[in-house]
Amino acid sequence: MADRLSPDAPTPPEPAVELFLDAFPAHIAWLDLHGEILRVNRSWRDFFVANDMRQLSAGVGDNYLTICRNTQGPEREQALAA
Repeated sequence: MADRLSPDAPTPPEPAVELFLDAFPAHIAWLDLHGEILRVNRSWRDFFVANDMRQLSAGVGDNYLTICRNTQGPEREQALAA
């Protein structure tokens, strides 16, 4: 398990990762150990467009854990659980 979390571990080719993530209907964000979003799948991107959430920063390079901690309103409890 430690090898898979190592920064020196080999990563799969880009197109293979994209195809793999896009195969899932769930909204998927691939995070690093610190919560930075490394990749998102098509369902994740489509959800943001369909819900007119493009102004929100929740894409590659953003920190998902920070986004969850800063969530307000009725979704706050669910975001903190994430």
